Amino acid sequence: EAFQKLAGELAADPGLRVMVHATVTELRTDDAPCEVSSVAVASRPGHTFRVEAGRYVLACGGIDNARLLLASTSRSASGVGNQHDLVGRFFQEHLAVRSGDWSPSARGLAGSDTLYDALEVDGSCVHAKIAPSPEVVRKQGLLNTTFFLDPMSRSRASAAVASVVSLKHALRDRPVPGGLTRHAGNVVRGAPHVARVAGEVLAGRRGRPVAPPVLRQLRCMAEQAPNPLSRVRLDGRRRDALGVPTAVLDWQLSELDRVSLRRAQDVVATAFETAGLGRITRLLGEEAPAADVRGQWHHMGTTRMAREPRQGVVDPAGRVHGMSNLYVTGSSVFPTSGYANPTLTILALALRLASHLRERPARR
Repeated sequence: EAFQKLAGELAADPGLRVMVHATVTELRTDDAPCEVSSVAVASRPGHTFRVEAGRYVLACGGIDNARLLLASTSRSASGVGNQHDLVGRFFQEHLAVRSGDWSPSARGLAGSDTLYDALEVDGSCVHAKIAPSPEVVRKQGLLNTTFFLDPMSRSRASAAVASVVSLKHALRDRPVPGGLTRHAGNVVRGAPHVARVAGEVLAGRRGRPVAPPVLRQLRCMAEQAPNPLSRVRLDGRRRDALGVPTAVLDWQLSELDRVSLRRAQDVVATAFETAGLGRITRLLGEEAPAADVRGQWHHMGTTRMAREPRQGVVDPAGRVHGMSNLYVTGSSVFPTSGYANPTLTILALALRLASHLRERPARR
């Protein structure tokens, strides 16, 4: 309903022309290498046309912004805005990992405080978090990190159930991560926990009551350090239905990412013990096998913002270095990622770019 309302507002705006089933397949630089002259558009295979404008803004997300720049090779084999081989590099995600369980010092303590539960307030989902202070982050050289305390039953918090989740992801991921034999051993040894959780899930789907949680799991979401080896490339062999090369994601974590996760958890665990709240068990790095670090589908950094062309793809205004009329907005321009969800920052950057373009009319 909200989408239909928005679509109606966009269609009714006299300053907009909305075209659906119209996919941009290439940025054309026919007139000059430093200026986009048109965009090639396809409605379906074999049906193409071009759109000309004074200025162009890419807002296709953290993967497809880079993909389209790399795929626009009519004048340069390296793509548009890629004179320093930076387009697609520095791909970042928010690192998510189940990092430990809280064993409270007093009975009922874990279930008495609902501050950390997901709550609905004025139509929005909110819940509290735990994070090292900015002073601690700077002093210990940590990446920005936050922790959530999720209510959990003992069976759901078991190593067996964690291994079931890891095996589920392993069947989907390529290449398959290591430690599968140890995960399988955890599942066999903890079969009663797996069966109990399966029963809880089935009961929940059927609307039956489920036993209340008895402890809380420590879940981490953290910043990833910018890494030029973590990148989006084009597949040299595969193309989509419209003939554009598909994207290949080579997401790589650095040792700094892993060290920072462990140190941040040590800070939180020490704070819990000092406050007399209990202890954090199964600290990250001590699990066997190690907990899986996953992304949050927050694709960032592939057209990073920087003042100098050798440091980034776009300038502080969002204009692609070396291009007079091409801009990029969205999470792909993030130089760093922080730990928080990127949506509000994406919106702020879009509004900022809109103001910039409005104040500086196009030449044509």
